[in-house]
Amino acid sequence: MRARGFLVASLLLATLAGCAGTPAGTDRNLVNGWPMMSPAAWTEPVVGTCYASTTVNSYDLDARTMKKVESCDVKHASETVYVGTAKSTFADMVEPYAECGKVASDYLGEDWHGARVDLVLFTPTALQWGAGARFVWCDLVETTSDRDVIVPRTSSLKGGLRGDRLLAITCATLIGETKTSVEDTAAVPCTKTHRIEYAGFTLAPAGPYPPDEKSFDQAFRDLCHKVVADYTGMTLAQFNAHRQVGSMWWATGRAHWENGDRSARCYVWLPAVPDMSRSVRGMGNKSL
Repeated sequence: MRARGFLVASLLLATLAGCAGTPAGTDRNLVNGWPMMSPAAWTEPVVGTCYASTTVNSYDLDARTMKKVESCDVKHASETVYVGTAKSTFADMVEPYAECGKVASDYLGEDWHGARVDLVLFTPTALQWGAGARFVWCDLVETTSDRDVIVPRTSSLKGGLRGDRLLAITCATLIGETKTSVEDTAAVPCTKTHRIEYAGFTLAPAGPYPPDEKSFDQAFRDLCHKVVADYTGMTLAQFNAHRQVGSMWWATGRAHWENGDRSARCYVWLPAVPDMSRSVRGMGNKSL
C-alpha cells in the first residue's frame, strides 16, 4: 500500500494507534537523482509489463535499477498498471495518482487499499520534465507487511481481489512488539495464530501531513475506531468499553499523503491470550 514506514503504537483503553512515515532519504515519487536522458532515449512504459528488482521495500524501488522481464511469469517485483500524462506541474502529482488508484482498483477487482500491495508512482526527473517529458506511470507491488516488504512473484496481479481474493489483506502477526510500539506486521491466514485482523481502510480529511504522533492520532483514531466497531458488529460505545478488543492503524507515508492518498489501514487489535486463530468479524459485544 504506500510506504508505511515505522509504526508507533500506544496502548490506551486497550486501543493501539499507529503513525507512520517514509524512511529518511526516500520520497515515494522516485524521481531524485535520475540521470538526464535525451528525448530520443525516453521509452514510455507499457501496461502489463513486469520488472525485476532486488530492492527489499517498495518505497525504495528505483526505475534505474529495475529490469524488464520477458513476461510476468518470470520472477519480478512490480507490474505496470497505469501509464498517463501529467497535466499539471512537475511537483503536483495528485491528479495522476488518483487516476492510478482508480485503474489499479479495476485491475485488481476491488479498491486497491484492501490488497496486500503498494501502488508506486514513477515520474520523470525535473530535468526531463523541463525538456518536455510528461508521461507518468504506476506499478503495483505485492507486499507482505505494513513496511511494504516486497514479495517476488511469477504471475500477474490482475484480478487479485476477485474470486478467491488471494491478495486481500486478512490477518497478521506483530513484529518487534513492545508495550508502546510495533515495528512491523507479517501477513498470515486468519486460521493461524495472529494478533491483528484487517477491518478496512479510512481516509483522513484534506490537510497537511501530520507532523507528529499526536497529530496522527487526531487524524485517524476516531475514524479507525468506527471502522473496527462496524467490522466486529458492535456499536461504538460497546467497542470503546470492550476489555479484550481494540484497534490499531497504520497510516500512509508523506509522499502518498502529498499525492492525495491520506489513507490508513484499520485493524482489530487482539490480545496475546487467548491465541486467536479465527476471524472476529461480526463477533458482537461478547468476550473472545
